[in-house]
Amino acid sequence: MTRKMAGDDIKMIPEGKSLSLRCVARGSPPDYAWFKDGVLLTPTDVTAASRLSIHTTDRYSSLGIKRLTPDDGGLYRCVASNAAGEAEQQVQVKVQDGPASAAQAADIDLCAVNPCRNGGTCAVEGPDRSRTTCTCTPAFTGRRCQLPRRRLQPDRELGAEGTNDRSSEEDDDDIRRTFSIG
Repeated sequence: MTRKMAGDDIKMIPEGKSLSLRCVARGSPPDYAWFKDGVLLTPTDVTAASRLSIHTTDRYSSLGIKRLTPDDGGLYRCVASNAAGEAEQQVQVKVQDGPASAAQAADIDLCAVNPCRNGGTCAVEGPDRSRTTCTCTPAFTGRRCQLPRRRLQPDRELGAEGTNDRSSEEDDDDIRRTFSIG
């Protein structure tokens, strides 16, 4: 079963700038694959002369693109997988022609593209107004207010020392990750 990682997003980047996407996973260890518009990015796409780079460790994989052009825009997807299953994260990259301006960014309603869920409130931020943040209701958390907030039950979920009773081995084969875009 494929699970979606929290934080699907849209990223507006001015032409000529660089982009770095990072996919973080915890597993035993996970394998990573990057796709653009549904097509697997292969080692032949990444050469010494290429503007594209992929760097992978046991804990994360990053995709970098230098000197963005409009052709670099598209849907980028990272898939992290191991024996326990797979999880994916995607981000829509839009490359703005020429220098970015606040007026251009304001023309796109980013809150409509990336709505907050479960009653959260969306705000557009940043000097170029290309980032969105959500203010969640008390019952939810996460980048898009998509995760129910956990309430700890002292008698059931915490041990006498105030630590979580769950075995750490229980998490070893489960893919748990975050996805950040920088």
